Amino acid sequence: MAGGTVADRLLRPAIVVPAALLGFGLAVALAGAAAAPFSSVLRIATGVAGILTFGLAALDLLEEPKLRPALRSRVWQPLAAAAGIWAMAALALSVALTADSANVPLPDVSLPMWGEYLDSVSTGRLLVLEFGCATVCAVLAGLEHNFGRQHSTLPLLALSVLGLAGLPLGGHLSQQSIGAMVILAHVLCAAIWCGLLGAMAVTLRRRGEWSRMLPRFSVAAFFSVWVLLATGVLGALLQPTGRLRREGSNPAAILTALVETGYGRILLAKTVLLALLIAAGWWSRRNWVPAARGHRLDADVSLRRACGEIAVMAVVLGLAAALATTA
Repeated sequence: MAGGTVADRLLRPAIVVPAALLGFGLAVALAGAAAAPFSSVLRIATGVAGILTFGLAALDLLEEPKLRPALRSRVWQPLAAAAGIWAMAALALSVALTADSANVPLPDVSLPMWGEYLDSVSTGRLLVLEFGCATVCAVLAGLEHNFGRQHSTLPLLALSVLGLAGLPLGGHLSQQSIGAMVILAHVLCAAIWCGLLGAMAVTLRRRGEWSRMLPRFSVAAFFSVWVLLATGVLGALLQPTGRLRREGSNPAAILTALVETGYGRILLAKTVLLALLIAAGWWSRRNWVPAARGHRLDADVSLRRACGEIAVMAVVLGLAAALATTA
C-alpha cells in the first residue's frame, strides 16, 4: 500500500521545523543571554537541510541495486530542494556571522565587510565551501530530475559529506590532536542516523520499501548512535577552557558546571533526549523493524513512527545548534 497521501509524505516530515525551533527555544531558556539567537537559528536551518541532503543522497545504499532506478526517480526532486535550502541557509549564516564578528546589527553588514569575513576568517572560508557543495548538489540533482536521468547519487553523497564536515572542523575542538576525528565522526553519525530516517520519511511510499530498507537502516543507526553518544561525551570533555572545563579538570568542578552553566544545562538536556532516542531505537529494533520486515505494517504506520523519531531528533539538533554558540 502507498504510504498516505502526498500531503502526508511531504507535511509530516516537515515537523522537523517546529521541533528544531522548540529545541532552540529550550536552549535559550536554559542558557539565557549566553545563547546567540539569530545565528543559531540559521545554524539549525543549515544543519537540518544539510543532513537531509546527505540522507537523500545516501538512500541508494539501503535499496537493492536492481530497484535503485525507481527510487532515484523520487529522490532527485526533494534532494534538489533540500540542497537548495542548504545553500541559501549557509549564505544567510555567513552574513549573520559577519555581523556577530564585527559586533554590528545585521542590516549594517556591508558587502566589503562580508567579503572580508569570507576571505580572512576560517569560518567564512568554510561556509564558502559549504555553500559551494550545497549549490553543486542542488544543480546536479535538479538536472537529473529535469532530464529523467538515473545516475548514481554517490557523487552528491561525497559532496554533502564535505559540506557538512567543513564548518564543524573549523571550531576550537578540531585544533586538538584527536578533536578533528571526534567532531567528524560525530557529525557523520548524526547525518547517518537523522538524515537517512528523514530521507525515508520523504520518499518511501510502499510497505515493501519499508520492509527492505528499514532493517538496513536499523543496523546503520545502531552503530551510529553509540558512536554519536561516545563522541559527544568525549567532545564535551575535550572542549577548551571557558566551557565545562572552566574550573579545571576536577570531576566535581565539571559536574558543577553541568548544572550552573548554560552550556552544561543544554548539554544535559541534549543527553537526556539522546537517551530517549536510544530507548526508542531499542523498541524499534524489537517491534517496528520485525513488523515492517514481515509486511505486517502499512507504510502509513511506518511513516508516522519515523516522523515521531524525527521530531525528537530535530529537538536535539536545535539544542546542538545553540550549544555551538553558547559560552
